This record gives sequence, structure tokens and C-alpha cells, in this order.
Amino acid sequence: MGFRAATSSGIRAYDPYSNSTVNMDLDLESKVEDLLEQMQTKQRIISGSNGKLKLIKSLQMKKKRERENLVLLEGHRQVIDALKLSRGTVGKPKLLLLTTQALDAPLGTLLLKTLIKSGEGDIEIDMVDESVMNKVLSDVDSSQGVVAAFNKPQFTSLASVAFDNSGRVAGSGLPLSTMDLKSKRAPLVVLLDRVSDPGNLGTIIRTSYGFGVDSVITVDGTCDAWSPKSIRSAMGMGLQLPVLETNWEFLLDFLKSDDSGEILQNILPASRGLFDKSDHPEPLQIFIADSDEDAVPYYSVDYTKPSLVIIGSEAFGVSEEANSLFNLAPNVTKKVYIPMVEGRELESLNAAVAASIILSEASRQREFSKKLCV
Repeated sequence: MGFRAATSSGIRAYDPYSNSTVNMDLDLESKVEDLLEQMQTKQRIISGSNGKLKLIKSLQMKKKRERENLVLLEGHRQVIDALKLSRGTVGKPKLLLLTTQALDAPLGTLLLKTLIKSGEGDIEIDMVDESVMNKVLSDVDSSQGVVAAFNKPQFTSLASVAFDNSGRVAGSGLPLSTMDLKSKRAPLVVLLDRVSDPGNLGTIIRTSYGFGVDSVITVDGTCDAWSPKSIRSAMGMGLQLPVLETNWEFLLDFLKSDDSGEILQNILPASRGLFDKSDHPEPLQIFIADSDEDAVPYYSVDYTKPSLVIIGSEAFGVSEEANSLFNLAPNVTKKVYIPMVEGRELESLNAAVAASIILSEASRQREFSKKLCV
């Protein structure tokens, strides 16, 4: 949990999820026992026609998620992590459904503790019969018995995010990401172009978080980053890393509007106010993952400068719009490919695998460069 120091009111600990200190009462275990008893004796929902079940089930559909501005999280770990972020990007759950088996599971006690720290009195919690949970709510073979509806993260549209001169969302006082964006390293952004498999998309988001990417952008033709399958594959990292949705028409107009050719601040709003020209005078580099004959090996380019990495569809590659960046910004756009062992060439790699290989190299270069600067 971090460093702990005794105080007159109990235990004070550093919470790495909220970057703030939280008070932990010495009678936390007693509160957990009380909450557990309260949940176990609460009347259970036993009908699939219940309105709360219908709402949760409907969130498996994109149109309903967009209309309600909610996302569906399943499983102990996803809900626990989201609760730890409840002061930041997602707020408290609008609705939380549990089964008795979920409370008895190894992570059940941790879930209750996290609920208490988050102020469970303000959260609508209902108990559901396990058979109903499995049949009506979960799109996986075996539900963990934990399902919650959270607000969709605030930072999901490149077109709608307005920033003040400190790089924070205007009027909110919140940074774009829960990550520390005040480092002076050059920004790294991933753009997903027509990635249609939610498992691949979620894996790329998870990998991007681990390799230090600042934000992920999805454009038209890419599947929904907030589908249950995408969220599961991302292991909830979409709540930690900004995932911005836009379309090529808007994006290309955005880039064309920059007469100076320095498109960094247009493509990465998170950099505004945090990176000045003295730190990063270079324009944003664009690297398109492609096996085109003009491509260069992925490890031969410099990722320590501001970089945008475009990953296309495994089946169809990148779109015409992505290729048009060569005409829009020819001096800063390159295609990169991943060499295969001679005699064992493949037509294509899985999009998530390709992204992982490229981002691993980007991370290696950036970490090495950081050590040289110390």
C-alpha cells in the first residue's frame, strides 16, 4: 500500500492510485464485517426482468453506452481498480451488482475494503442471485459475480477536450491523464486505424500503458474501446490511460490547420503547457507500421523525439487517410516494418503483437536516453 505513519485518528497511508493520502481507520476490519453481514442479509434480485439488470445488460451495446455515458466493468480487479480511481476520471459507480459467491472469493474482502474507503454509503449496491448473474449479465463463460456501471472516462473525444494553458482540462482542474504528464520526456502517442478486433485493441491499450505511451487515439473503422471485451483485454488500463476517439476527417483538418508544420500540440493535447519549444523544438514524427517497400526497420528510427505510431488492421493494413500523411507531412512521416527471419516471412503480424514489438523498442530507446540525461 505504501508508506504508513500512525496518526491520532488511525493509520495514514499513501495511496498510489489517487496520488493522495487517505485515512485508514483502525476499525476497518470491523467495518468490513458489518458491510459483509449487511450484504449477505440483503434481499437478492432473482428475476432477469429487474430494471437494474436490464440497464446493466444493455450496456453491452455501444449505442446504449453512448446514450447513458456509462461503461460496464466486470470482475473484482476491474471494479476495485476503478473504485480506487473514483476521485478522478470515472467517479463512483452508478450501480454495483454482487453475488454472495463474489464476497466469499479471495478478492471479496479487498473489494469490501475498497468500497468502504470510497464511501459505500453513496453507492447503490444490490445483491443478485448467482444463476441470474450468469445467465442475464455476463458475456463470459463464468462470471465472477461482480458487475458495475461507471461513468465513461472524461477524456474520450479529441474534438471535445478543451485545455487551458497549464495542460489541464479547462474548468475541471484535472490533468488529461491520471499518469504524471509533467515529465520532460517527449510525448509518445499510438493511433489505431481500423483495428477491428476488441481483444487486439484492449491488448494494445494495456501494452501502451506499460511502455509509457501518453495517449491512444482511435479513428473511424476501429472497434469500440469501451466494449466489455476490449475493457477485459485492456485489464482496465483504459481508465488509467487517455483513450481518445475521433475520425480521419476531423484529424486531417486538425493537422492541416497548423501552418508551422509543428503538429505536436494538435495531435497530443496533453502536451499543451507541459512541453515548450525549448524542451521539444522538433515537430511530431509519424511512424506508420507497414511492410511497404519504402518502409525501414522499426528499430532504425528515433523514438526519443515526439512520436505518433500508427497501427493498422491486420487484414487490410492502414487506411488511405493514414497514407495521405505522406503528402501532408512528408518530412516527418516514415513507414516502419518488423523484419522476419529469412525464409520465414509472414504476410502480416497480429496487430497487438506488432504494436508490442514497436512500443518495446520505443520504450527501450526512451529509457536509455533518460538514463544518459541523468
